[in-house]
Amino acid sequence: MNTRRHWQLILGIAAILLLIGVSVTLVFGNGGTIRSSGLPPQVRVPLQSKTLFAASKWGGTVKEVHGRPGDHVAKGQVLIRLESSALVEQRKNLVEAIRITRTALESSKEMSAFPAALRSSVVEVHPEVSAAEDRYIRALAALDHATGAEERLAAQAEWNQASAKRTEVRVRIGRSLASGEAFQGLASMVPQLETRLRELDQILADSEVRAPETSVIDVLDLHAGDRLLPGNPSAVLSLPGEYFCEFPVPVRDASALAIGLKSQGTFGHETFQWQVEALTLRTVPIALREDRQVAQETLVRARIFLAKAPPGAMVTLELPQSGIPK
Repeated sequence: MNTRRHWQLILGIAAILLLIGVSVTLVFGNGGTIRSSGLPPQVRVPLQSKTLFAASKWGGTVKEVHGRPGDHVAKGQVLIRLESSALVEQRKNLVEAIRITRTALESSKEMSAFPAALRSSVVEVHPEVSAAEDRYIRALAALDHATGAEERLAAQAEWNQASAKRTEVRVRIGRSLASGEAFQGLASMVPQLETRLRELDQILADSEVRAPETSVIDVLDLHAGDRLLPGNPSAVLSLPGEYFCEFPVPVRDASALAIGLKSQGTFGHETFQWQVEALTLRTVPIALREDRQVAQETLVRARIFLAKAPPGAMVTLELPQSGIPK
């Protein structure tokens, strides 16, 4: 009886051990649901700085340059001041034209009685003339910056048309004002002139290119007399302490990473923290693969929290090694 119970006990323990072995195999074996991360323990990657661009909305001729590469600048600090004397004079004429035009409308004077100097001022700020002048300035700037033969030919054609239109509009508006034909349209012209005044104020406000954030100047290669095209970057800046780097990992191992995940890194003897900022699936160029087969990988963009380091410096990032879902 004791022998029978003894064998029952042995068989029961064996069954339990077998069940545990099967469970472990299912979880950690080849057909399991968890495996070790295939990521390397660490990667060495070049450091890149986060860049900002400062540009002029309207373009123009450089009058002053403040700062040089390596300078630390505060948010809103003036980097480039554009020539604005012509705009200031135009604004002065515009304000005077609005004042006298309103006076004329109130006293019902004929336009032909206006002094020639006033007619000239009204011509300069007339909406059609202003639009033609803006087109002419932009065409001139594009012509100055044209490089290839085709680009220069197209820029020359646009400048010719803009120049002809500029002359035609000035002559036509001047004649209509001198003859008094435009007097009936003065009432509707005042709001247009006021709109133009607001536009000029905005252009004057934008005649200074300022630093968009507290940053360090990386590129600022301009001199007095240089022309800036509207919207073209005129200065390149980097955010101090804001760096990033990118490195690829196999798609099957990317699940060990997640946006927002944080880990440690080293630069020389300094330890810093980094964070996964983005994960992007991309196709690997066939030319970069030995098997010449199309494949995909995950590009990891890491945000680096480091006080100071030169762009291009190599840093070491520690990667997570814990088990991940398979």
